[in-house]
Amino acid sequence: MDVVVRESPPRDVAAWHDLLDPVERGRWAAYREPVDRARFLTGVALTRQVLAEHLGVAAAEAPLDRACARCGAPHGVPRVVGRPDLRLSVAHAGDLVLVALADRAVGVDVEPLGPGALEVEGQVLTDAERRVLAGTTGAAREVALVETWVRKEAVLKMLGTGLRTPMVEVDLSAHAVVDLHVGPAHRAALATAGPPAVDTGRRP
Repeated sequence: MDVVVRESPPRDVAAWHDLLDPVERGRWAAYREPVDRARFLTGVALTRQVLAEHLGVAAAEAPLDRACARCGAPHGVPRVVGRPDLRLSVAHAGDLVLVALADRAVGVDVEPLGPGALEVEGQVLTDAERRVLAGTTGAAREVALVETWVRKEAVLKMLGTGLRTPMVEVDLSAHAVVDLHVGPAHRAALATAGPPAVDTGRRP
């Protein structure tokens, strides 16, 4: 197994509630907005399904833990209990959720396209990347910026630093990053420690 990526299409996720453990049910109940509850539920269920598929166990029995390495609260990066050789990464944008499972450090990210991307350009692009985009304007520049954003955030997730490391400090040429095709309204990317051989597919 190298890297497995699963994308969840929008759907009625009510049947997935039974896959949550008591801690996850508490987090689910704490969300006030139905869309936030559905997004959390989708992420948990899809993660458990991907892990169960690989381990050959029932989804409800997938050994998943989200304890934060700094404070112990259940909001940390998901990890596979008892399997330090397996790594997980989860990303979501709206009702789209991506889960990556790998036998190495891995990071996945997905973001929607939109004009708001230009507002964070100074936080994302290096001087060299700005020069590459010189003369690119409008929607084309927005798309290029979101593509750079997801590639860099995937790298930062793979490294374990997240957005604590400024994106302008990330040199994409130094990392193995591949783009994931998730439809025309979003851009997504996967980063791994070493060139990935990616198995992608949808799961209902």
